[in-house]
Amino acid sequence: MKTRHVLAGALKRNLFYGGDIRFGDRSVRYRVPRQAVRDGIVYVTEDRKLDGFFETMSIARNIQMGHLAMGSNPLGLVSMAEAQQLAESWWKDLNIRAIGADAKVLELSGGNQQKVVIAKSLVQNPRLVIFDEPTRGGDVGSIVEIHNFINRLADSGIAVVVILSCLPEILAPSDRILVARQGQIVEEMRAAGATEERIMYAAVH
Repeated sequence: MKTRHVLAGALKRNLFYGGDIRFGDRSVRYRVPRQAVRDGIVYVTEDRKLDGFFETMSIARNIQMGHLAMGSNPLGLVSMAEAQQLAESWWKDLNIRAIGADAKVLELSGGNQQKVVIAKSLVQNPRLVIFDEPTRGGDVGSIVEIHNFINRLADSGIAVVVILSCLPEILAPSDRILVARQGQIVEEMRAAGATEERIMYAAVH
């Protein structure tokens, strides 16, 4: 069981052996993702093709589905004008490259598909964003853009957790680095004093 999935409500925390997860000043235990979303926690999945987007839907509809997941619209009504407006806003912010907002997500490159997944999550107005391998499958250009966007989010006051396994990438978007080994945090370091060698040593010793 992965802690990030438990925190986002995708998996239930074991009541007796699952420890205590605190968000802000209170203990939380979410049974479904919507509860986490309402508290301002969103999870950007590492497997976009499995559970990140609806591949036969357009960019606009995918982003709109993320907005509906907030539960603010109890009737689940979909306004295409609103979907288009949301798509235009996030399209510009994340520099999604496509013919138009009506383009199906399966027609996009891997990096632009990932940007749609990010937009679909961030449209929910989060206080905490958990990025799980956010650049996986992206090209060099999209990786840099996603790193820059993550830094902008953090600078805006949103709490950001980025989970990465690619060592060269870890330093780019980080202020503080936690190294995990066998499910336990074994070392914490500031990015300013971190090196690839130091991170690797902590991970294997």
